[in-house]
Parts: sequence; structure tokens; C-alpha cells
Amino acid sequence: MKKQKTSSFKHSLLIVAAIISSYLYNIVVWADKWTFSKPVEIARQQAGVFHHVDSSGRQNISAGDNGVFMVWEDNRSGTPSIYLRTASSDGKFYPAIKISGAGEAYDPVAQEFTGGHIVGWEETGQIWLRTFTEEGLGVPIKLSDKNAGHINLTNGNKDELLAVWSESTEQHRRIMYAGLGIDAGQLHIIKKSPLDIRPGAGDQDYPIAAYHESMTTYVVMWEDRRYKNVMMFSAMGTVKDGFSVGMQANELKAPISGLYGVASGVARGALTTFNKYVAAVWSDKRNFRFGYDVFAAFARNSGRFGENQIVQDGFAEGYEQWHPTIAGMNGDLAVAWDDDRDGDSDIWLSYYTGDGWSDDIAVPGASGRGIQTHPSLAMDSSSELHLVWVHRDQEGGPTRVRYLRGTLSR
Repeated sequence: MKKQKTSSFKHSLLIVAAIISSYLYNIVVWADKWTFSKPVEIARQQAGVFHHVDSSGRQNISAGDNGVFMVWEDNRSGTPSIYLRTASSDGKFYPAIKISGAGEAYDPVAQEFTGGHIVGWEETGQIWLRTFTEEGLGVPIKLSDKNAGHINLTNGNKDELLAVWSESTEQHRRIMYAGLGIDAGQLHIIKKSPLDIRPGAGDQDYPIAAYHESMTTYVVMWEDRRYKNVMMFSAMGTVKDGFSVGMQANELKAPISGLYGVASGVARGALTTFNKYVAAVWSDKRNFRFGYDVFAAFARNSGRFGENQIVQDGFAEGYEQWHPTIAGMNGDLAVAWDDDRDGDSDIWLSYYTGDGWSDDIAVPGASGRGIQTHPSLAMDSSSELHLVWVHRDQEGGPTRVRYLRGTLSR
């Protein structure tokens, strides 16, 4: 009997060892799939200067045939202003250029189009757009009619672009959209209209947009306060025909108690195309004990987002995840965010495997010593990742903006 117990115990140990070995193998293989470049300093540290990479949809970087295009806000001139810096496809970096005017400017976004890039931003409470091509900077155009912010951009079909933003009305902030065309490098407005045809009694903020290629329509998502707590709503449509009634995207949890409010809250989504779908991520506080987690969902042919999936792995439990960003191309999909599970805040990455989300990777060069926050992620036509983020040497210290690339081996 004693021998049988010993044999059974050894057998159990072998099973446990096999499970651990398999788990560690998966981590090593997963990490070996990625090669990351050394960080490049895009905006240097200066006393009294603070850099912000915090646009709606985390759209501070664009990567494509025209190279890499990075935008941010800082106060080096004494006034918050928008700056851009470009890098060619062969890795040559060009000096930073100021894009905004004389007013206080915030939350820039970047979007590639055929022949160049577009920058959108908020300045003195209005939404502005400007092209950047080989011929230089285009003339800025104003999109909004009233106090507005939170601009986001996406490409559509036949060189059409879509801009979405949040604009004040008599009662609440509403999501607006504009279809845009480009002639000789200069933008013009095709159509401008409120987006949600049945807005509720609450503010709508932080809109994000992506083009649903298989449906030849746009998908727009935003934060909605019509039911007091913040929810993620989405709608699909076209510039010509308008958009559908807003649909809830996050799985609303029942109220825990009066102590924790109406229900779990969500915040700050991001969108990208992925195969024939649109993929979304956002910060979600449904696990109220630990704060915000990163959740994802996919919009399929109906334009409605399906089952919500938690992105980060089990080692992140007990820590808050902030500032999720997403990028997809050629069937590849990656999500990045920051959290402080290792002491200081680091940039973490997870990749969609087809069956779910990979184990998390602390991005080399964007983790370790210092405070790494506010990532913005893009993916080019070769599925190479491009990451920009804010770095501090220590908590509360001056900031700088950094950039690196990640290549996935096949």
C-alpha cells in the first residue's frame, strides 16, 4: 500500500512538472517570436516641459507606406501645442514640427492617407485638421461649430476619410461625424452631421472609428452616459446614409451595491480592423476589487460587438491596467497598455492567437527602470509594430516621448 501511494505521488509530480514545463515553454516560445528595436527619443526631457500622448482612441502614431508619423502635445513654448515627428520607412528621423496655432491645443491624432498624413487636434475648444504631404503642411480647416474635443480619424473606401468628435449642444455633448475628401493635398468636407439618431439623456465622449471592410461601412464607438454609469456604445453606417441607432458593446454587470454606484464603468476605447472584423479594446471596471482591466470584443457582419474577452493574463490580477491601445493588420492583432505589477509602471503587450489572448510581454525598452505610460500602437502593412509612449525617470519627474519597433517572426 505504501508503494502504491509513493507511485501515485510520483505520478502526480510528473503531471504537475509537465504542466509547468509546458507553460514555461509557451512563455519562452511566445517571447522568442518578437524582436524589439532599441528606443528612440522622439521628444527630449526639459525642465518644466510635460508631454502628453493621450488622444481619443490612442491614435498618436500612424505607420504605413509614407513612413511613421508621431504626434503629441507639450508646453515647451509656454502654451500647450501640437508637435509631429516623422520617420522614413528606412528609419531616418526628421526634426519635430509644430502643427497647431497660437491657442492652447490638446489631444492630437494622426492618420495616413494616399499621399500623406492628416493631423487632427483640439485648439481653443474647436476641432482642427491639417494635411502633411511631400509638399509640406496644408491649410488648417475647422470642423466643429461649437465647443468640441476628442477627435478621431479613419480611412474609408475610395480615399474617403471619416472624422468623429464630441461637440456640445444645449443639453449634452453629442458625437458628430464628417466625411472628408482630399484634392491636391487639401481637405474638404463632404458631409457633417450628428451621429447617433436616438441620443439618450447624457453626454457622449471619446468617439473612435474604424472602417468595416467586409461591410463597406464605418463602425464608431464612444463613451455614453445615458444610463448614468459610463457604457460603451457603437453604431455603424456610411457618410452618405448616416448611422444606426447606438448599440451597447460592453456587457453591463448588475449593480453590486449602492456603495459602488449604478454598475461597472468603462472608459477610453480603441478600434482597429482585424481580418473581416473590427476589434475594440477598452478599460473596464467590472472587477471592482482591482480597478480597471483591459477587455476586448469583435464586431462581425451585423456591426454589433460580441462576447467581451479579458485581454491581460492571470499575473496581472490585483493590478490596474491603464490606457489600452490596439493595432491590427494582415490577420495580426496586438494590444498594449501600462500597469505596475512589477513595481514601476511598464508597457505590456498581448497578441491575439486565434483562440484567445497570449501571455503578457513586458516590452523590452519600454519596461524596467523608470515610469512607462500612455502607449499608442500602430501596425504597418508588414505587420511590424510601432509603439510610442511617455517615459519618466521617476514618479513626478519630467517627461519625454519614446518610440520603438517590434517585429514578429514567422
